[in-house]
Amino acid sequence: MRESIHRLTREHFRDGRMRPSLLDQIQGAAQPDRTGGAAPSSTELKIPVDVGAISLYQDIERVARDDHWRLFKTDQATLAEVIQAFDDVITADELPEWPDHLGRNTDAWAEQIHSYLNPTKPPRRLNRPCPACGQRLHGPDREIALTLYCYADDGTMLKWDQWSVECRGCSARWESDRLEWLSKVLAE
Repeated sequence: MRESIHRLTREHFRDGRMRPSLLDQIQGAAQPDRTGGAAPSSTELKIPVDVGAISLYQDIERVARDDHWRLFKTDQATLAEVIQAFDDVITADELPEWPDHLGRNTDAWAEQIHSYLNPTKPPRRLNRPCPACGQRLHGPDREIALTLYCYADDGTMLKWDQWSVECRGCSARWESDRLEWLSKVLAE
């Protein structure tokens, strides 16, 4: 919980460099004139606000201020100060249920902000019938059955020999040594 509070409210070291607090990062993402990561051009329209970032910030603020009020009977503080005050509850013997509750919340908030600001690329769906079972669509929602896993957890593309394909219908799986055969079968 202390690490999450620190990441949420203070500048911190991550991925080899100093980063602003997660609250500052999500507030910055919500500001007008953000171009969505693309290089600005003279013809590009600016995104007025990032509604998702605003919504996430407001959800965190609502729960944090509610918990802070129930603990301290005050709400006269910034959101960062509200969350930093939760650090004092960790050692409070008279509040035995609060440390776990606050720990779950602060850990979840840090992860939600990080995930929002650094989305991972989803696996690719292959709209072809599975060579093992013949299914193209699977399940009650009729989702595409074959899934290509070609991205690492950090969003970078894996090398070809690390890719895999899985059928959600029959659980057949093809990895590096069988992908060349699979690509030929799917191309027919």
